Amino acid sequence: MIQSIKRPNVNYREIKALNSSMLKLFDSDPVKFFEQFKLGKKRKNLNSTSIVIGDIVDYYLLDCKGDEDEFDQRWDEKFAVSTVEKGSGQVFFLTDILYDLTEEDTNLEGEIKSSFETRFSQAFKMAQAAGKYKGGKEEKALIDFNENAKTYFSELTENSGKTVVSPSLVDKSKYIAKFLMEDEYTKNLFKENLREEMYSKFPIEWKYRGIECKSEVDLIRINHTLRRIYLFDLKTTYDNENFEYSYIKHGYYIQAGFYYLAVKEWAKENGMEAYTIVPMEFIVADTSSNSRRPIRYQTSQKDLEASIKGFTLKGIYYKGVDEIITEILWAEETNSWNCSKEVFDNDGILKLKLGYE
Repeated sequence: MIQSIKRPNVNYREIKALNSSMLKLFDSDPVKFFEQFKLGKKRKNLNSTSIVIGDIVDYYLLDCKGDEDEFDQRWDEKFAVSTVEKGSGQVFFLTDILYDLTEEDTNLEGEIKSSFETRFSQAFKMAQAAGKYKGGKEEKALIDFNENAKTYFSELTENSGKTVVSPSLVDKSKYIAKFLMEDEYTKNLFKENLREEMYSKFPIEWKYRGIECKSEVDLIRINHTLRRIYLFDLKTTYDNENFEYSYIKHGYYIQAGFYYLAVKEWAKENGMEAYTIVPMEFIVADTSSNSRRPIRYQTSQKDLEASIKGFTLKGIYYKGVDEIITEILWAEETNSWNCSKEVFDNDGILKLKLGYE
């Protein structure tokens, strides 16, 4: 297979530019967007089990090209294996909060500015606010922590910057990755062939409406004979036959439009302006004990237009890429992050839009 396009030698995470995750955050919470990307406040740890499995599967298949030896050799770049099994109990919920607070209070020299007691008290109050340790006392929560989660916390702090996972989660993630590589529905997507060029985790720096943007596409396949470019994104979910729900809930429609625009600009810069860019396809693996076969969800031209221009579904309006970027530009110009453009333009008065049927 001829590799005619040079892969950019960049550290994607270090690029200061707008990405699809930032658009999703702004759409749901402009204040958090401002805190994280304008004030530099650290993002809280969002590593749920499903997210971690997705990250490991992604790393195995895309970064390491499905090569288990390479995966094992490069494991320490992003992950660490815990010696304890993380449970689902409230003490681990509290411990994750405690770790986030510790990260926030750690300066560039690695010094923690607050005492453990102060951070634990704060974590306990936050855990109670989330419905944990109802009616319980902090002293008992501390005993619970020391008996069941202290080692887990130590391993988190010792491996700061990495995702700490249990051995069983690593095994499960490997199983899912290999399933994707072997199943008839998906195996050819991860293999090189003589008819197409294939690029995984491909970083693109581009501009849209004057804004510096960046996108890292999981998988790009180019067929020069057909003059077509195919985009794929890998997802893992507990129920992969209910992906339409996740597509809306997690804002994947924003990603679909944003990535399409990125690849369109990239294709133009690399002599492929006349190529057809096929709307994104999501490769969705199942993480449940049912081990359902992977499913390929193809988006249509109508889905693409909706993701860029916005759409109404079951009486609810969802902003597209264009409108979200318009609001980001407006927020920048007016320094207004706690009020939407619509609210501002209407002097704080909006009409109910319940979508009665």
